Amino acid sequence: MKENIFITLSFLYFVIIFTGMFLFPTALLEIINGFIFAIIFDAKFTGLLIGFGAFMVISSISALITYKFSNFFFGKKIKNFLLESNTNKTKSLDIVLKTQPFKLLFLIRLSPLLPTAMFNFLIGAFESKIYLIK
Repeated sequence: MKENIFITLSFLYFVIIFTGMFLFPTALLEIINGFIFAIIFDAKFTGLLIGFGAFMVISSISALITYKFSNFFFGKKIKNFLLESNTNKTKSLDIVLKTQPFKLLFLIRLSPLLPTAMFNFLIGAFESKIYLIK
C-alpha cells in the first residue's frame, strides 16, 4: 500500500470532495483517511496530526467548491424561494448575514442539527460580506 500512497490519497480526496458536494455523508471516508495515515506513519501520533490536517484542508476545499457551485447556479432561486415564504427567520438570516456574517457562520457550524454540505448549499444563496474567491 505504501507504494501507491499518492494515487490512493488523490482518489480518496477526490471522492471526499465529490461526496461533500452532493450531500453524502463523509464519516466513513474520515475513518479511511485515518487508517491510511496510520499505515504511512506506522501508527505514530504525527500521522494522526498530519492526517487530521490533510482532511481539514480537503473538507474546506469541498465546502468552498460547494458554496461557489450553489452561489453560481442556484443562489438567486433559493434566496427568492426562501424569502417569498414570508418567514421572519429567513429575513432575519439574510439581515444577519449582511451585518455579522463571521459570527453567524461560526455559530451555525457548531450546530450538529444542520449537515455541513446542506449548510454550504443554503449559505450560497445569501449575500455575505465574507468572500474567499470571487
